[in-house]
Amino acid sequence: MKTLQDALNYLNPDDDAQWTGNGLPLVEAVNAIWPEQVTRKQITEAAPNFNRDLLRDMKAAEEGEPVNVSDEDETQVTAPEASGDAAGEAKPADDEPEAVEIALTPYEECLALQKESEEKMNGLSQQISRLNSELRGEQLRHVNICVQRDRHKPRDMHGVNIRNYLNKQHETRMKKAIRQREILKVTSPSELDPRSPLDKRIGSKRNVRPLMNKTG
Repeated sequence: MKTLQDALNYLNPDDDAQWTGNGLPLVEAVNAIWPEQVTRKQITEAAPNFNRDLLRDMKAAEEGEPVNVSDEDETQVTAPEASGDAAGEAKPADDEPEAVEIALTPYEECLALQKESEEKMNGLSQQISRLNSELRGEQLRHVNICVQRDRHKPRDMHGVNIRNYLNKQHETRMKKAIRQREILKVTSPSELDPRSPLDKRIGSKRNVRPLMNKTG
């Protein structure tokens, strides 16, 4: 076998295990007799019109049996004999290949899914590379900002912290004094007396000593 067409001719048209439901050769059957692994696309390109019925007719012709010619085949054979404009407009059968429905095998479907997965992984890898590049750029920017911060940092940082603490304490004392003044405005002096009511009554009484008559 020199060509893929020769390998196709070795198939058995009477063996259902070598053909699809559409009459096309199974890829596994072709790979079993052809030394290289081929795909459905390669088989179609090598023999566009090849099918089970065509191989059966070829086998019958080799054995001297009559070949069943369909109306479509008769049209293709008699078309070149037409005269006049019809003959000039007729196109060879090879220029108009029949539309063949290609049924993918499970292996070919897996190959297609594998290709799709690889393309998706490549796209994700490109996105990851772009994000890593942006991350490195942002890290460099962060380092530069920290350097600029340290460069503009006050030298006497301890003194600055002390001043901030004193200012905060002064602000707290001022707020406390304001609250106390507000309380004194609405409070009477008696309410501010820390003594108990009993102590207040006792303290309000004056100890008066009786006057003693002086005798001569």
